[in-house]
Amino acid sequence: MKSIQAWGFLVSRNQYLDYRTVVAPNFMCQSGTSSLLAKAAGGDLTQKGAALYRKISHPKLGNLTLVFRVIEAIAKDTGIAGNGVLKDSFGREIRLIEGILLKEIMPDILVTEDIIVTEGNLEEIHKQLVKYYREFWDYSNPNPAIPSEPFTLPENSSDDCLNYQILNPYPVGANQIQIKPQLSLATSNSQTLESDNKSCTLDSQPNLLQKLWDELWIYLDR
Repeated sequence: MKSIQAWGFLVSRNQYLDYRTVVAPNFMCQSGTSSLLAKAAGGDLTQKGAALYRKISHPKLGNLTLVFRVIEAIAKDTGIAGNGVLKDSFGREIRLIEGILLKEIMPDILVTEDIIVTEGNLEEIHKQLVKYYREFWDYSNPNPAIPSEPFTLPENSSDDCLNYQILNPYPVGANQIQIKPQLSLATSNSQTLESDNKSCTLDSQPNLLQKLWDELWIYLDR
């Protein structure tokens, strides 16, 4: 049986500060690379039961895998005073870009004999991350990302696995310009796979819009 270590991460903005890495794995905080998550994770709101998947190959950190979702920051859910979706000082609705980081490249569908990333995993990590978001809410000046500690991804369960949208691997380069987290993601056809009696949808076609943005930032980074 193989166990996999994972770390929670959160990218968002608050009433004063624009999108940035709020929570990052402890090893990224220690190496000063936590801002990478604000560049690599983002997109439109994800539907229930869906998640975005992205690989990163970093010269310092090695191979990383992100499994994340984009959801609205709801006042009641976060425990912050207000009604409905939280907004910044300009009246813009706030989103939480939250998920799990794995310190290795996983197969294009995160299912192994014993390990599966489920919606339940993301819900559990969400409960931990909103506590840190409440702390972040009142920041008016940038602060270092809050470090998250590793946990062991639970064994395969009876939950259905997530429907993954596969993003192009994130290009890492010197002085990489930040990509805004709300970059729209183009839709594409998908295929359904069966593994251990779990139905999993894998979006395997390249995301054209994402690819164009990535190529633009690579060009500007030269």
